[in-house]
Amino acid sequence: MFMNIIRSSDRSIRGSLFAFLLFVFIGFFWLVSKYIFLDFSVVLLGLRIDNYIQWSWWVVTLPLIILDLFLLVLYVKSIPSIFKRKQEERDLPPEERIPITPQLLSVLNSILLIVAQFCLLLRLDHVWNVTMTVSLIPYYIYSLHFIYMPYVLYREKLISGSEAVDMIMEFVYPVTIFLCCLKYDQLIHVGWGVTFIVIWIVLGLSLLRDLVMTCLARSAGVFE
Repeated sequence: MFMNIIRSSDRSIRGSLFAFLLFVFIGFFWLVSKYIFLDFSVVLLGLRIDNYIQWSWWVVTLPLIILDLFLLVLYVKSIPSIFKRKQEERDLPPEERIPITPQLLSVLNSILLIVAQFCLLLRLDHVWNVTMTVSLIPYYIYSLHFIYMPYVLYREKLISGSEAVDMIMEFVYPVTIFLCCLKYDQLIHVGWGVTFIVIWIVLGLSLLRDLVMTCLARSAGVFE
């Protein structure tokens, strides 16, 4: 009965239904394959780190590379559509327009992160003979979004001030990675505990903030 309804329907309706089913199938395939690829990559990484296999890092991370290339194509193809939608919305009132800046920055950040992964693989396979600190320069540039993205989103009134502060606090992780690379390259001569000092400070401040907020809420009778 369902097939008879489809056959008797308008051609445009059949085309829309086919596009919808294709979209659902691709989405389901992407969701399943993503987790399969990630799990398989984790297994290969474990075997490579423990020296059970001596494969190139490019081979070990091949499932992730395939995902990255697929995502890279999607990100690059999405850029023209962002500008096209901006042209279509130019006659709308400003409050009804979707801000273009956060979307563009998000796409560019994602592309930059993929480039950073490729640079790291070149360093691990000794194709790019530089220090670990230098090889991660694209990642450091990508990490700047922890600073400017909160400002952009807050300016566009897409997040609150407290959410912007929480996002900026995430910058502590790339800073720690930078310090670890300096330690690995023997450019700084301090203990690993000192290398992670930024994280200790931020986590301590976050814990103190939560304790203060909890005490204030309790004194105001929020939990009663």
